[in-house]
Amino acid sequence: MRKYFLIYISLLFLFSCSKYKKTEFEKGIELKYNSVCKDTNTCAINIKEVTSFAWDKMYVFKTTASLEIVNEALGFNYPYFEDVAERVIFIKDKKVVYHDDYYPTFDDDVYTSLVFTLSNETSFKSFSADSAIFKIEKKEIENKQTYFVLSQ
Repeated sequence: MRKYFLIYISLLFLFSCSKYKKTEFEKGIELKYNSVCKDTNTCAINIKEVTSFAWDKMYVFKTTASLEIVNEALGFNYPYFEDVAERVIFIKDKKVVYHDDYYPTFDDDVYTSLVFTLSNETSFKSFSADSAIFKIEKKEIENKQTYFVLSQ
């Protein structure tokens, strides 16, 4: 009996860990989209209106940005670099106050995610709190999963 209980607990833990959990930033984007863009598929939002923390500068990095590029852009060593990913980093007083990595995969396993579009010439872009205004578009894929595309 104990053996079956352990198997059950292990499976429960495994399935609960595999579910994608939205980050604070993703939740803020989705809430703002739902309140501002109710009747349209595209609208503009200011990122400072969706964050619950103070920040001076926001950086968006493409998946092509290496750790060296990230460090050079920030002006200090970024301690959270784990893998190739699209990332958003918020800085206040030359310190990271919030960061997220996004691994967009548009297949049957997609959960709500954010995708930033930057020009092809650059691997990153920085924004002040006043210039971080993005056009946001909600996209849906076949299995009714949604994601948001943010562009300037």
